[in-house]
Amino acid sequence: MPQQTTTSVENNFTKGLITESTGLNFPENAATDTDNCEYTLIGDVLRREGIDLEVNHGLKGIDNTNAAVNTYRWDNVGGDGNTQLLVGQVGASVYFWTTSTATVAQPMSTLSSSTFVNLAPFIPSGGIFDSTKECTFSSGNGYLFIFHPSCDPVYCTYTPGGTNGIITGNRINMQVRDLTGISFGEGPANARPLSLSPEHQYNLMNQGWSSGPTWVGVYSNSWIIGIGTFAFTVGAGITPAPSAGQLVSIQSTNSSFSAIPVGTIVASATVVSYVGTTLTLAVGGVSVYAGQTTTAGNIFNVEVGYINTFKSTTGVFPSNSDVWWSFKNSSNTFDPATTILQVTLGQGNAPQGHNIFNPFYQGRSALTGIANLTDIITYKRPTNGCWFQGRIWYTGVEASQPATGDAPFYTWTENIYFSQIVSSVEDFGKCYQENDLTSETLFDLLPTDGGVITIQGIGTIYKLFPTQNGLIVFGANGIKFITGSQGIGFSANDYTITDLSNIRSIANSSFVNVMGLPYFWNEEGIYAVEQGKNGGLAVNAVTVGTILSFYNTIPLSSKKFVRGAYHPIDYVVQWIYRSTDAANVNGRYNYDRILNYNVYNKAFFRYSVNNTVTKINGINYIATPGSSGTPLSAFKYFSSFADVGVSQFSFADEHDTNYVDWGSTSRPFNYVSYFITGFKLRGQAIRKFQPIYIQVYSRTNGEASAYKIQGLWDFANSRSSGKWSSEQVVTNGLTRFDTVFRRHKIRGHGYALQFKITSVDEMPFDIQGWAIADSVNAGI
Repeated sequence: MPQQTTTSVENNFTKGLITESTGLNFPENAATDTDNCEYTLIGDVLRREGIDLEVNHGLKGIDNTNAAVNTYRWDNVGGDGNTQLLVGQVGASVYFWTTSTATVAQPMSTLSSSTFVNLAPFIPSGGIFDSTKECTFSSGNGYLFIFHPSCDPVYCTYTPGGTNGIITGNRINMQVRDLTGISFGEGPANARPLSLSPEHQYNLMNQGWSSGPTWVGVYSNSWIIGIGTFAFTVGAGITPAPSAGQLVSIQSTNSSFSAIPVGTIVASATVVSYVGTTLTLAVGGVSVYAGQTTTAGNIFNVEVGYINTFKSTTGVFPSNSDVWWSFKNSSNTFDPATTILQVTLGQGNAPQGHNIFNPFYQGRSALTGIANLTDIITYKRPTNGCWFQGRIWYTGVEASQPATGDAPFYTWTENIYFSQIVSSVEDFGKCYQENDLTSETLFDLLPTDGGVITIQGIGTIYKLFPTQNGLIVFGANGIKFITGSQGIGFSANDYTITDLSNIRSIANSSFVNVMGLPYFWNEEGIYAVEQGKNGGLAVNAVTVGTILSFYNTIPLSSKKFVRGAYHPIDYVVQWIYRSTDAANVNGRYNYDRILNYNVYNKAFFRYSVNNTVTKINGINYIATPGSSGTPLSAFKYFSSFADVGVSQFSFADEHDTNYVDWGSTSRPFNYVSYFITGFKLRGQAIRKFQPIYIQVYSRTNGEASAYKIQGLWDFANSRSSGKWSSEQVVTNGLTRFDTVFRRHKIRGHGYALQFKITSVDEMPFDIQGWAIADSVNAGI
């Protein structure tokens, strides 16, 4: 049959691995399969160097029994932009390595701090630490912030000194205002009850109707209850000390006759003086028991506050709609007796928020001394947070409490807490409005205040990601964006929440910051948040049309525990993951695969790493100062030598030019690098063809190289098909040329052809491309 000769050149492998095409529409410049090969920005394919422990590495013994592992790069340590630490959690302990002073002779694995942070002291009272849960980290203003579901948030300070610095952990006591009070059995908001339930008393106090401190007082003589000045014997050193003009109420506690029931308010008064043990009161209002005579030595409670004064003068208690300062008279004195008829009853609740408590221990009885109020408690704490626009943000408390006692159903799951603008460490936990909402004068919400944002329906919140002028919130049921309503940044009194996407998140650990925007994994794919065409943010899938079929082979459990980092010099994101389900907690963090993604040319490529003995447990990009004697900036792999028990931890990177993994250990491993090209259809898939020869061009890089080449015909997927040509081993010796070329004959013929390039043990290759001369049948 007549034949015609065609020639072609392939010199650009920038698309990396593609699994989402057929044999008839496969794109150029891509591979159908590849492992342990790097696809560069300029279009060549080279064998990756071996992964091994750092040259001159050090080891640190850490017990990792049943322990979660996570790492973080802490920049601007202690406010010094030249100091950088690598943070590593193993179970309940957080360790630190100095990276900014690392050299080849003394790498970061040898620069472990002699101090570490033990998380056990930060467990809430009654809680239990779960060592299988991971910490997450953030940093700002020179501080490191640690979040863990079993302990209160922690901030760490750094002090130069000791061995590689002194790091100290400190508890953050989060506080919020009680903006809701208790709604149990309250009835209409404007009802003024005759009796005071514990719930109503609490609500009134939370509205600013303070009951104040109580002092036990003894009136030494018999007393005819009425208006006048009287001296009570009280304790010395009362705190806070009663002051002249302060309003008090007098309540019976030990009546010597039955006319006055115990607990009855008998009078309201004003403090005249407090000297030594004598409290002199000017009684200005009396109850229905006016004129009753008490016996000598009768004991009373003397109480500062407006609740009892209101009751003693009006006969009823304030309602939930009453504002205490609206009962002041023209002399600015609290005087409900003369003002009550002038105050119009409201229909809704008065402002609440006078009381401040821990959002996870809402112990209203302990806070106010009012008995029998139901506590709202969880021992869980924020799992993640961030530093954004001068504040600390906290979220990820996946907990709820069913309705019980006087407490309704309560959930923390969809809450985001943010601190006041930080001016000192005392502000870290102040997630509340500075001004008291119930105050007569200073009650405004300030831009610098803290607070709580609840995003209904978002579910568990896995990640807060600051970007530009807003905060991206990743939840189980979608992605939201928090920013100022004017688009100029967040403030406590001006913010808006918008929907970005209904794409679900499944974990915190896969997020990678790429030039200020996140890439992340979920169950069905890898996504990137990118600038949209209209100037806003858009969430785009990066695995659709590229490696989706391959991605679907990764177990869901592996996707939940994947780790990632970004190399800004090479434009490459690396995610480490497991290729199989883990059998136990330690197995989750023994990674045997690396998925690479070049954000510039959109190329995926993968690595396989043996984890039989030495294991990769984490990944971070470490930027070194770059002065003489320092290692190059690179991905660093947190590594260990044992599954359970005291394991030796260190750091590894890609640097072995003998092209074996773990070459410095007792168990080096010869890994295989290969790639298989897309399908060549020289006869337009209808005529057979055969290559006359292929001329392969290789970059020398100043060293000898080698590779194996073979042809795979007609979509055959195994050697037993008889459609794979034999491997040809090619060695390129040292040469004075930057590029060398070798010509090969590929046996066989057919409708479709692929080339497979495979490594030779302990030798590199760097394939720039090839030229092919094909002989194609002229007829069909």
